[in-house]
Amino acid sequence: MKAKLSFLYLFFCFSSFSQNTNTSGNNFFLNGKISGIDSGKMALFFRKDVQSWEKDTVSIVNGEFLFSGKISQPTMCGLMTVGEDNFASIFIDPGHQKIILKNGDFYHFKMYGSYSQRQADTLQNQLSEPEQSNLDLGSHIDSLNSIYLAEKDTVEKQHILDSIESLRGETYILALKHTAIIKDFIRSHPGSYVSGARLEQLISEKLDIDGNEAKVLYNNLENNIKESISGKLIQAQLKKWDLIKPGVQIPDINAVDITGKSFQLSSLKDKYILIDFWASWCIPCRKEIPHLKELYQQYKTDGLAIVFISLDNKKINWENAVQKENLESFVNLLVNKKMKDSVINTQSPIPNQILIDKNHLIIWNSIYKEGSRDLDTEIKNTLR
Repeated sequence: MKAKLSFLYLFFCFSSFSQNTNTSGNNFFLNGKISGIDSGKMALFFRKDVQSWEKDTVSIVNGEFLFSGKISQPTMCGLMTVGEDNFASIFIDPGHQKIILKNGDFYHFKMYGSYSQRQADTLQNQLSEPEQSNLDLGSHIDSLNSIYLAEKDTVEKQHILDSIESLRGETYILALKHTAIIKDFIRSHPGSYVSGARLEQLISEKLDIDGNEAKVLYNNLENNIKESISGKLIQAQLKKWDLIKPGVQIPDINAVDITGKSFQLSSLKDKYILIDFWASWCIPCRKEIPHLKELYQQYKTDGLAIVFISLDNKKINWENAVQKENLESFVNLLVNKKMKDSVINTQSPIPNQILIDKNHLIIWNSIYKEGSRDLDTEIKNTLR
């Protein structure tokens, strides 16, 4: 029979956390029980404020553990076993709550006593279908990758690659559906700390959300959420979006092009430059390329140039796609860390574009969709 946690053990857990926590806020207690683990360590971590993170580690005794301390607001936390491959993202509220976990499957935890976690569960139930479909597609892609590596026939290998690209396109569509569900939740729960945390995640990871939409969702949040840690992080992220809005100068882009030569965007002078962000696995991107080439042929005498920037993780996939799409006559770059740090468009969603004038001022940026003209109209009105 499993022994109950001793009073001394509970006091030790509380004391170890309180020493690392400020005195403001409200007490919380998280009792946990894990099947499949009798001993070891559990870690809990979350943002203490905008600048720093809080972390605590406690012992597992007879499959049970306790975290306790103070938090200033309902808080999104990471819960994990130390040295084991177990992780759960949870919301803790001030007060008492309990969580039941299974070793090897922290994803399907059950938690009681946290209103914020109940809201998160509501959202997760809506997300379960696209997430499962994405897992199934991922397994299928992994299987095809194994078949591709074993296949000797060149033609058949290309057929397999085409199938993989098609499946990756399906995962992209599922990602859009996933994000749309989160946005709907944020709109309908403006006073939820879950909404604040999820919006901060969408903006920081740039997941299918444009600058105007992000501001609308933020402005719709209730004041307590705007003043929360997530709300303040959102405010900081929105300021970054303003750095690449129409009317400002784009940060210079430095990279090695597909031929191995150094390239600087500032080296293209007296040109209107269309920068296209794409990837070999992005089917909508590939479908859009022929039209972009048509625009170039139509407006090249008016000073239009196109720079293609790929978000591919594997160089070989990028090089093969450039060849297949006949893009060799254009500037082709692979995204690097400096670009990711300075240009929001260098992350999903793709395809997206930036149009800049001869002084490298941004004329049009597709991530600012609401109220803007489409690319064809913008180029026509600018160059003619």
